[in-house]
Amino acid sequence: MSQLKKLFFALAFSSVFGLCFVNHIEAAPLVQIYVGSQQNVGHPVSFDGYQSNGDNNDIFEIAHYKWNFGDGSPTKSGEYLNAITHLYSTPGTYTVTLSVTDYNRQTHTSSSSVTVGILPRVLVSGGTGRAISDAISSLNGQPGIIYSPR
Repeated sequence: MSQLKKLFFALAFSSVFGLCFVNHIEAAPLVQIYVGSQQNVGHPVSFDGYQSNGDNNDIFEIAHYKWNFGDGSPTKSGEYLNAITHLYSTPGTYTVTLSVTDYNRQTHTSSSSVTVGILPRVLVSGGTGRAISDAISSLNGQPGIIYSPR
């Protein structure tokens, strides 16, 4: 049984009536954050909390999502905000926090670290295909911005 999520049962016996009562204690929801692969200043960074789930391991039991992107911007929250994007304006390492609340009003929070960088800019020197090819090659297979002065 998963340590992250357990169901606990409390049994109460009544000797007077000979009855057995079972009281189900709700477990806090499970929170999972996935960060997209593109993490650069000025480009949307994708976050996904879709696999977060409620008491019965059901993703549809989440009633509310609240995202904090760790950069001082306002939090974003709502009923259907399991996936969201955010633009960072400054490079750095940020702690992204997701809080989910299930329909039993139980809340759980998890955090993930995201490092935001700057895409390298490569100047195309000349207007030939060779100049453009050389600029692309200089990125060594990494993402970047290629520009030509006008």
